[in-house]
Amino acid sequence: MAAVCGVGVHAPRPQRSWVRWALAYQEHPKCETPADEAVLWRYMDFTRFVDLLASRTLWFSRVDRLGDPREGLLTESEFNRLSKRSPDPASYFEKSRSLNFVNCWQQTDHEFMAMWDLYGAGGCGIAIRSTIGSLKTVVASTWFPIYVSKVEYVDWTRHDGDTENLIGMYVRKADGYIHESEVRLIVGDTVPEPFPLLSEEAPQGAAIDCERIARDVLGALAGFFPSCDFATVDGRQLVLEALAERRYCERLRRTPCGGRVSIDCDVLIHEVVVGPKAESWILELARTVVKRCGSA
Repeated sequence: MAAVCGVGVHAPRPQRSWVRWALAYQEHPKCETPADEAVLWRYMDFTRFVDLLASRTLWFSRVDRLGDPREGLLTESEFNRLSKRSPDPASYFEKSRSLNFVNCWQQTDHEFMAMWDLYGAGGCGIAIRSTIGSLKTVVASTWFPIYVSKVEYVDWTRHDGDTENLIGMYVRKADGYIHESEVRLIVGDTVPEPFPLLSEEAPQGAAIDCERIARDVLGALAGFFPSCDFATVDGRQLVLEALAERRYCERLRRTPCGGRVSIDCDVLIHEVVVGPKAESWILELARTVVKRCGSA
């Protein structure tokens, strides 16, 4: 593998879906942050490498856009426990995934060949080396909290943990991913354009009459299903739940698939390594890109 000195990382996204954030590292009781000298690696294809250098940002992906469909969700044991108290315990956690964002690294002293195949364009991409301390430094400049934690790998069938803290649920994965030795940065419950409160949606003086809407809806349903007894249905609660679902869907529509955090590539990147299967011209191209983007 060939090394190139000094550059950066991140991931591309649709042009209309990003927003810049300024974040500050903070400790969290559910996060186990490695020592500052711990070595980190991030693997990517060449286009993402160029994007990082050109934009000088780190990309934070929305949790529900990650490759593991179980990210941030209940384990089987937790679902069974919470099902005794709620008919749909998974809904809250499913929706929360779209409001939380992560940036992922691997903690290891040396390159890991399996990661080249999984995330480094089949060994033809780029890996960058950094440390926990450097990550803290480049995101330390402002008011949004950012958490850094090792990922805990658990038995997804038997594990029954704390479901009261969402940040804690975003720093665990099924034990089938243990080879990744992941460290991730987390931004919790952050959206660029908060959806307005219901009272702000309706024109002043135009109160929403839940009772009337409920009567109309249940009356219409009774016409379609004459054999059903809708007298026992809590129509007002039904309308409130529908309004809440509409608000969530609108908020989700307005939430980007990720966000960028401005960084100093020269501080973050200690080494750039070209993949073991890359041809020699990729090494030369990487050197040219590094030079033109102004990294040492």
